[in-house]
Amino acid sequence: MKNFTFNQRKRAVEMLMLERTQGIEKVIRAFHCCLRTLWYWWVAYQKSGDEGLTDKSCKPLSPHPKQHKPYEHDKIVCLLNLYPKISYIELLTLLQQDIEYQRTYPTLYSYCRRHNLRGEEKHKKENLHTGKYHRAIMLGFKWQMDVKYVPTNCYYGNEEVRYYQFTIIDEATQQRFIYPYKEKSTYSCKDFINRAIEFFGYIPLKIQTDNGTEFTNRLIAKKDESLQNLVDTFLEELHVTHKLIKVATPQHNCYVERSHGKDERNFYSVLKFDNYDTLVSATENWLIRYNRTLTMSFGRKNLKSPNTRRIELEQELNRFWFKDLKAIKDIPLQQKIYYYAEYHRQKQIKENAPSYTILQIHEKIQIPKFISKRISKII
Repeated sequence: MKNFTFNQRKRAVEMLMLERTQGIEKVIRAFHCCLRTLWYWWVAYQKSGDEGLTDKSCKPLSPHPKQHKPYEHDKIVCLLNLYPKISYIELLTLLQQDIEYQRTYPTLYSYCRRHNLRGEEKHKKENLHTGKYHRAIMLGFKWQMDVKYVPTNCYYGNEEVRYYQFTIIDEATQQRFIYPYKEKSTYSCKDFINRAIEFFGYIPLKIQTDNGTEFTNRLIAKKDESLQNLVDTFLEELHVTHKLIKVATPQHNCYVERSHGKDERNFYSVLKFDNYDTLVSATENWLIRYNRTLTMSFGRKNLKSPNTRRIELEQELNRFWFKDLKAIKDIPLQQKIYYYAEYHRQKQIKENAPSYTILQIHEKIQIPKFISKRISKII
């Protein structure tokens, strides 16, 4: 703990009186103290003036009456030197026999670990993030999809049924679509993708999911069975790449997992429903509210809602089509996404980007030759 002098505490209170409530963060940064400490000084100054800011308020804490005594510490060190590989439970037994050690096993273990009495190195957690995550820069490039259990405490109906919330989020815009189902199956997943395409108004280049049985047969298929299921076949017909993340790594689907946390805090914590229709209507209202709410996904100084971000990216697509390619005839949004993806792919190849960052387009998506020539000219 940092020890502050009387003059530092007095200058902090005087600065706070000048800045008022708008300058609290400024005072904290200037004197490197926390809000609780600053509030303690302010109250002490209001009660007794300069006397409340004397050094008596910063006197060191007295030792805890139940902390380890010096002779207990010496005995633990002595036994560990005699028996380096002794277990903690055997160490506790010897201490109870020699000096009538009255403490518990967790207390002894934490004391030895805290003071590093056995010379054990603290194992650092492995960094799960091996590198920078390459986020999609344009709408339609990549979707993340997942399933969430609807909390049972929100349902007070008579039937015993479990509900599931399917979620899709666009990485570039953070715009989201959710819909509840009564079963978690490939049929529900296929129907949900159809609803999502109708909601967003375009087909994405890639959909990223985990390894759940509603998405893939990768973990349950036998040797003589195919890994293709109903969802894979449906995505192949739509010319959409189905990407599966590594097993037991939900952080790879970070955007959709984070949105589930918002559902728990702001939606399901106050939701009560008795039937499926009520849940569907409540979900639709929550979806409208979610897509209109400002988010910090684009930076603290760049607060935008997913709907606003989508409008900006659509304007970027129109600028690319009319200004860069100098086209006159307007085309559907789906084709603009495909042409912009081809432009971005060729640009990455020309800049010698790493192979794992280059945008992959489904092989069955055909780009007209005159569009490819125009794109190659403007790069």
